[in-house]
Amino acid sequence: HFGTNIHILKNARMNAPGSFHSHTLAFLRRISTIRDDAQAEKMTLSRCSAIALTSCLLLAERTNCFHHQPPHHYHRHAPRRHSLSQSPLPSSSLKVVADDAGEPILSRAQRVLQQNSPPFDPQFDTNLRSIFPQAISNYDLAIRVVQTLDHRGFSASNTLLTTSLCSDELAKQLSDDFGGIYGNSFNLGGLAGFPFAGNIGFQTMCGHIPDGGGCLLLYGPHVGVTADGIIGKVEREGVSKSDICCRSAIEALNFVTGQTNTGVADFAFTDLQQSAVQNLVAPLSDRLVASQNPMGELPFAIYDTQTELIDSIVREGIGGIKERGIAILGGVQINTSPRYMDYFQPMRFDLIDRNGQLVENLLSELFM
Repeated sequence: HFGTNIHILKNARMNAPGSFHSHTLAFLRRISTIRDDAQAEKMTLSRCSAIALTSCLLLAERTNCFHHQPPHHYHRHAPRRHSLSQSPLPSSSLKVVADDAGEPILSRAQRVLQQNSPPFDPQFDTNLRSIFPQAISNYDLAIRVVQTLDHRGFSASNTLLTTSLCSDELAKQLSDDFGGIYGNSFNLGGLAGFPFAGNIGFQTMCGHIPDGGGCLLLYGPHVGVTADGIIGKVEREGVSKSDICCRSAIEALNFVTGQTNTGVADFAFTDLQQSAVQNLVAPLSDRLVASQNPMGELPFAIYDTQTELIDSIVREGIGGIKERGIAILGGVQINTSPRYMDYFQPMRFDLIDRNGQLVENLLSELFM
């Protein structure tokens, strides 16, 4: 029925625009309600194709791609509005790559971070380091990363920030801290910080790196810590009770607790990412169950899995990396109460050249 349904969608768009969304959503419901296992197995490829195409149709409708324009509006080789070499125009009106504007990058970092960071609390810092001894504040992390990469030719205007962090707004703070220095980030991540954009996302990102520049890739899971030191929970702005953090990771932990590494989650169209997270965490069940502190072990176990995925994605797409190479910063985010700084426990900081070779291990420079 796939071709028939697409025909219905096209007619709905052309003849009755107001019914386009209702027809499309009805189509999605039909292809998402197969119950017979044998039928489902036969229909897997068709369902995936149908879902992908239907999503494209919805996106095209939302962005007015179906609205026809006269032929003279099309240009096979339309001129670019501006290039990176043109001055004084910024490299991107969306600030995807920041404009240095003559300001030293370290001064820029200090200015941005001082505006965005809560005051340093020495007592909380001591308490948190008793739980995560190698953690450093987001402020110190960003300053040290900027200093280290500045010495190796990474500037605000030639560096594309790329992140694979959780969808949680708390995890976005780290991206915002670095984004205030390097510009808006290209996002590879989804729930729990897994790089759901995959190979095609990374390859797309590579095409956005400024000519002659490089990429800073920041990735890792996150975990909440309350003001009184409870791991796996966090206070949120405007919420009276402490909340689970990271919920996706903890739900996956609950799913695999007591199982061997054969546990498999059922994939559902409405919860694809969480199903994937549970399947990715399932092989970690023995490690988590054996830990005396599963909640504290969870983000580090997930980090190891994410590192394998990130390395695979980078290997596959390294040919698109430009002259400056790619700096890969991985670790565990530690989200805290709004009145305290967030922290990060760095686990790796590698500079990789465009051939995929390790140029330098920079991790020690973050603990100076």
